[in-house]
Amino acid sequence: MINKVIAFGCSFFRHSHDNEEPWRSSKGIHTTTSIPEQHKYLHYSRPISETSVIEELAELLKVPSYNGSIGGSGNRAIIYRLINYIKNNDTTDNLFIIGLSELTRFDFIKPSILKKWPKLSKEEYARFYDEEDVKFEISTLIELASLYLKSKNINHLFINAMNDYMSTKDICNTFIFPNGAEYWRSYIRSYDSTYRKGHPNVDDHKRLANLLYEQLDI
Repeated sequence: MINKVIAFGCSFFRHSHDNEEPWRSSKGIHTTTSIPEQHKYLHYSRPISETSVIEELAELLKVPSYNGSIGGSGNRAIIYRLINYIKNNDTTDNLFIIGLSELTRFDFIKPSILKKWPKLSKEEYARFYDEEDVKFEISTLIELASLYLKSKNINHLFINAMNDYMSTKDICNTFIFPNGAEYWRSYIRSYDSTYRKGHPNVDDHKRLANLLYEQLDI
């Protein structure tokens, strides 16, 4: 039984961006409404013209949701916020969905800052960024988070949202799309050749929510 859907991720999970790629045929095909009271967002409320996969999934399940996703977050911030939430809240019968971001973001972990933690600029990070080192560190952090969630018997799922580079299916409970793709961006591209890897739009969020609802054992 699921009594609440909780998510942590970056802007790919915070809400849709229907106007970012206006050439897409699916732009504007859905009408959204104001946020129902039972759905909470940590960082800003979503625009009335947008939605989020988390809110959509919670609506299908007829339960409340909490979306702790923050735009610009790297995977370090996402995982630390996830664990901090679990340590400070009752998570009984909650479903956690973790949307993994791209690798090239370095967050300074600042628990004293409630919302958006600082991070190094791409220019600064590039000075000492090493692809293999980062893959090792981030994959290890994801694996540790997965083990932590399992140890707490917390219902959870990782989704490669903005990440479309590093496979996670062998280290954590990763959602696999119907066409066998592991990455959300790749899946969107499979049904819309005009998609250019920008933020998913309203239709993409609704599609993913329906897939989760239909395919997960919830």
